[in-house]
Amino acid sequence: GMTTGGGFVSVYGFGFLNYTTLACSFSWISSPSAIFVSTTQVICEVPNMLDARSTHALDSAALRVTLNGRDWSRTSLHFRFLGTCPMGHYIQHSSVARYTMRVLACLAGHFCESEGMSQPSPCPPGTYQPYRQQVQCQQCPRGFYCPSSRMTEPLTCTRGWVCDDIGLVVPHRRCPRGHYCDEGTSTRLAWGHNVGETGRLMPRACAPG
Repeated sequence: GMTTGGGFVSVYGFGFLNYTTLACSFSWISSPSAIFVSTTQVICEVPNMLDARSTHALDSAALRVTLNGRDWSRTSLHFRFLGTCPMGHYIQHSSVARYTMRVLACLAGHFCESEGMSQPSPCPPGTYQPYRQQVQCQQCPRGFYCPSSRMTEPLTCTRGWVCDDIGLVVPHRRCPRGHYCDEGTSTRLAWGHNVGETGRLMPRACAPG
């Protein structure tokens, strides 16, 4: 979480009770609120560690829970505070005037290449990204094309076409004359050539007649 607070953390355990004295602390800095969900889950609001002048503002804090405001949990969770949103993540603000300091993993189909991003950048056409928390997109491979932005997986090259380059937005070469091309054809070289094209789909010669 961010040193300036904001966002919520789910704490899982057992024996939680819906008391008005239910509270959370981050290395003894009180959480602004604690929400009872069930006997096995409590939600703690992250405090502003800078305003509290905590020595853990740029470090890890021990997250504890109390039911009565006096006796705290014997075990604790380590919660890390960050001064800047790290690469591969973003902090989404709900409006210009309201900031939500919850660090989120970059979405699939997007990339977060720098620190301090407030929203993820969509992968442009010709690229895709199937995983979250990434700093760059992957180029569409041969045998595929990526026609739109925010793609999480490439589309297989259309039957009758050849996709023999990386980063294609549309299939751009027709199947060679006298041949047919199945889906995913990734080279214009006809079947039978051996120039390091092992594993790539090739055009096949049309049968006589």
